[in-house]
Amino acid sequence: MSSGRSPEQDALLAAFALASHFFPATSDDGTPIASFRHVALLAERKPWSLKQWDQLTADEYRVFARVVRKLPSSYTSVDAVRVAFRAILGDDSEHSVDLTDGLFALPSDGTTGHVLCYLPEPPLDYAGSIIRRHYTMGKRPRALEFAGPGHYTTRVAYLGKDLGRAAVGLTFPSAPDFDEAPGHDALPRIVTVAETPELSFSKKEILEVAELLSRPERKAGTKYIRRTVKKFLKKLRCPGGKVKALELMNGSFQILNAPTGSGKTVLVRVLAALMAKRDLRLGIVVPDVKATLKMKRDIGSDLDWLYQLEEFPEPKTCAALMSPAKRHERALEYGALMKDTPIEQWDGKNLEDLAEVGYACAQKAYMTVQDPFPAGEENCLTLSKPGESGTYACPFIPVCDKFRPLYEATRASVIITNHMNFVEGTLRTGVVFDGDSFQNKPRGTRGASVFEAMARMCHLLVVDEVDALQLSAIKGCAKEAVLASLMRKSLLDIVDDDRRNLPPHLRELLTNSLSHARLTAENLLLWLANKQLILNPPALSKARDDKDDAYRDNKGWRTATSRDREIINYLFPDDHDVDEPIPDELFTLLNQLMPGKDSDEDQPVELLPMPEGADWERLADQLYDLVSPRGRHNLLPVKQAMHQSIEETVTEDTVRARLVNLITVRAILLELGQALSLLREQAQKVQDHDSAAARDILAMTYRSTVSKLYPTGMLGRDIHGYQVTGIGDDSKPTAELRESATIGDPHTFISELGRLTSLMEAGVRRPVLGLSATAFFPHASGEHVHAPVAWWMPDVKESIRANRLPVTNSDVPGGEGIQIAGLYDEHKLSALREMGQAIYEQQLRGRLDWLARNDPDRARCILQVNGYKQGLYLAIGMAQAEGMTHRVCVLLRREDLAEYRNILPKGVRAIVAEELEDFHEFGDILIAPMARIARGLNIVVETRSAISDVYLCVRPVLSIEDPAWMHGSVNACGQRVARSFSGDDPYEAIEHARTASREHLVKILRSPTRFSSMHQDLQMELISSMLVELIQLAGRARRGDTDMDLFVVDQAALGTKYTTGLAEVIRLIYDAWSPEEREMMNRLYGRAIIEFLRYAEVSHSFS
Repeated sequence: MSSGRSPEQDALLAAFALASHFFPATSDDGTPIASFRHVALLAERKPWSLKQWDQLTADEYRVFARVVRKLPSSYTSVDAVRVAFRAILGDDSEHSVDLTDGLFALPSDGTTGHVLCYLPEPPLDYAGSIIRRHYTMGKRPRALEFAGPGHYTTRVAYLGKDLGRAAVGLTFPSAPDFDEAPGHDALPRIVTVAETPELSFSKKEILEVAELLSRPERKAGTKYIRRTVKKFLKKLRCPGGKVKALELMNGSFQILNAPTGSGKTVLVRVLAALMAKRDLRLGIVVPDVKATLKMKRDIGSDLDWLYQLEEFPEPKTCAALMSPAKRHERALEYGALMKDTPIEQWDGKNLEDLAEVGYACAQKAYMTVQDPFPAGEENCLTLSKPGESGTYACPFIPVCDKFRPLYEATRASVIITNHMNFVEGTLRTGVVFDGDSFQNKPRGTRGASVFEAMARMCHLLVVDEVDALQLSAIKGCAKEAVLASLMRKSLLDIVDDDRRNLPPHLRELLTNSLSHARLTAENLLLWLANKQLILNPPALSKARDDKDDAYRDNKGWRTATSRDREIINYLFPDDHDVDEPIPDELFTLLNQLMPGKDSDEDQPVELLPMPEGADWERLADQLYDLVSPRGRHNLLPVKQAMHQSIEETVTEDTVRARLVNLITVRAILLELGQALSLLREQAQKVQDHDSAAARDILAMTYRSTVSKLYPTGMLGRDIHGYQVTGIGDDSKPTAELRESATIGDPHTFISELGRLTSLMEAGVRRPVLGLSATAFFPHASGEHVHAPVAWWMPDVKESIRANRLPVTNSDVPGGEGIQIAGLYDEHKLSALREMGQAIYEQQLRGRLDWLARNDPDRARCILQVNGYKQGLYLAIGMAQAEGMTHRVCVLLRREDLAEYRNILPKGVRAIVAEELEDFHEFGDILIAPMARIARGLNIVVETRSAISDVYLCVRPVLSIEDPAWMHGSVNACGQRVARSFSGDDPYEAIEHARTASREHLVKILRSPTRFSSMHQDLQMELISSMLVELIQLAGRARRGDTDMDLFVVDQAALGTKYTTGLAEVIRLIYDAWSPEEREMMNRLYGRAIIEFLRYAEVSHSFS
């Protein structure tokens, strides 16, 4: 075996062997061959595109994961694979060294689509043998050594006006139990538990454990557990009919879909106890920290109870694995909530939660300057010894409350974490995996993810609100970074500093892309700061789409192509009707003017003839000179020449100036995006170089576990958005150019959670049970999970009623309903005040009085808005209503309380998130943003919802401009196309999907942003996600088998003008569902979806 190959080269040869294994074929003389196309397919990391993916052996899964994990994302291009293979053959080297050991060759007849394989062993065995050496623990970064007794300094911090920025000295004194630095044996130890082929939980077993947890002698209010679980299992269905057992296969991701409040969380409690009885470990992923703490309390209490019943030979524990970064902030929030109550009077729940999140820093006692670091940013891993390079870890970590949850998790039977920590969290301390050692001493590994830890330690993973987890994964793909700054080092500056510490061959790898990206970003920022360019100028014309003018100079995010519609309207005015969709050829003409290869195209396209008028060739030359300056200051000459080039086409000076600005910025942003994509791609090639510089570069160029494991989305490239801040402050240089790059394939990350995702990150497969009320919802790009629905609970009870409820301005008799969504911000607040007064006088007063007489425990309602300030103004209007007798509560952020206290009307109570679940004790009307209350909110009296009605006062935000939403939409489009592809060639399926994704991105970028004017496909996508939110929101009032009424109030959702009405788009969605999708929607949602179809007056076959 050649020892001169890099990990990337070994992975490439292993990929050829895998291609030969999965797609066996031979040349005319019978020699096995491997296709370049199939190697590119493997680099895509879209395993579900392989027809045999569900039937592979354990060895095939393991080798597949190891090989694709090491393949660079650039190898998704067949040309890149071909070039890389020729390099291994030595074709591009004067020394002509064949690094394949003669095992691979190109056909002698000039055929270019494949390589010949002369392997001495089966292809799978060969692939596994050459990739294996790159997966030892020694290849991973070593954990920091602990500091010992002696003098150290902290990282540099701002120490006040007198001292400025400086390091702080501290001395750790020697002690009997601290006479030397702790070794890695003091780090947490993680043991990878064995894979289980199948986990089966029969109804009988589940009910028996539920009976134990519900024993009457238990004084924990748990009698409802058996009743709830029994009812849940009785209603649960699977493709075979009634459910006899929950059977979870290793590596599978199976969804259990059931309405909110039906008992899913109670079932998880019982499964946790059942797993503990079997001496198996369970990992649970819940939406947020609050749910984490509650689940820990409940399950911990259950495990203690079972130990008292002698169901366990020794105590079992439950651990809450939380990110340490914001725990102190959480502790302050709990303290503020109970500030008027002496701590000795706090209930056990609040004290326990505070103990979970609170901690203190022992280093402070030894520092020469007190409190130099804010809470959450302590000097845990950045201690230095004077005169030495490198850093040390704080010796108090093994006994520090900040890191206690990780130590507890390594010993717990049940481990709970939240969505964001699961997707993006890392274990900040090192950990010792599976007793790893070096020179007979424990060796810790640095940089492990929370996901890896959970997958290694747990036999089963249960994910609550799995569709919300997918939304978190999508958001995690959006990475923000400072590309250039006038006041501090930017990301590119820091990467350049670290590049200088790399070996020469790796420095060369990054030099060109980094230098070009840095030059382009800095030039753009300086031109913006000097007001020579504007990133987001006002629209060229406000005559038609005045309400779409979201551009305010340099505010907001801008993609390279987001202003193409305006550019084309003025650059090619005679070639299309401005009221019709812009023809594709006009976008091609615009791209032909841009320097370099257009990022939307992999292959060169035939140039189209340019129309008469402007001097197009001169314009293209000027743009090329701008992005390739060769040391010259080109901006002003280029802009002047561009004016001359297009003055015959655009005669008005002001419009031409804005157009020149738009074209110039477009060219620069395209160039910058391509340079950044190339830099991120090349930075991954340093991942096997174990040095601080390499680790820092990787940390800064990728953030989330999603983009690390699945760097290539369905689009085949990144989406870049840009923003500039600090412009206009002439007193000091504060301008910064920021980038929001969306990178990765979140849908595959989720759908492969138990298989490829787990294998690449942790080296094992795990069964995964996903719970949700809305995980299957076609056209909802962020929420629809591509995994089988194995179990479901039919929603057969007529407990949701959707109603139209327009409220009118009392000053306009017979007037139209009050509209909120779609208004300018400056008009929304006054409209909200009007609505607040009108909705109370016209509906709430009488409705709440009727509920108080007929169902007093549930005589409360929720009014939905889209933001905290909107809620405040709705409350202000409501306080002015005649005959106000009910208690109004408005949800605000804690940090906004002081600002809004002066305008809060008398009789309206401001509450914070931690008080929501107690709302029924002090309120009748709750006003809150949709994002805060749609999921996870339980306001109950005993086990029944305390809420009867939900009012949709403001149509939820329906925006196509958010970078994360755009990425999720484009990726979901590609997933739909590839997964429904009927052909046999998976590479062709991915190509079709890539084309569809690009067309979808173009559709988004070309579409007007106003909902009424955008493409129907985008309207359906947005409304599908909105229906998911409404079903979730309705669930707040359905807990405990209660009924609820949903009232649609905002005229923007009621109206039908320009197809903005909710009903009209629901009809379009229903028509777009395939027969199979309709059957599944009927099966899963039953009466809930029927009620929305009734609301939209859709004739349907659901029952």
